[in-house]
Amino acid sequence: MDAQAQAEIDRLKSEVAELRKALGNKQQLSPPNLPSLRDNFEFVTDMARFSEGIATESAVRKKHHFDEATWERLASDEQLIERATHRAHRGREATPNPRRVVQA
Repeated sequence: MDAQAQAEIDRLKSEVAELRKALGNKQQLSPPNLPSLRDNFEFVTDMARFSEGIATESAVRKKHHFDEATWERLASDEQLIERATHRAHRGREATPNPRRVVQA
């Protein structure tokens, strides 16, 4: 490797180190606003699916970009849990029961 290539590699390594330091100093994104999530139909539906075992925790967390602390906050939000379980219950009511369909 020639001196010019080595100098470029050293410069890039230094730049990467500076960028990592700057990224480490940046503040984390603010956590989502729980009241707004309670009114988000897609999110509440995803949480209802999670509560029914249709969606996994990792799938919901990945889709909505939640870290561990945010997930814990969501788990302690009684209004959100109530809304998601209500949505799950309404979903079961809307699904036709095969016995009722056959008997009709």
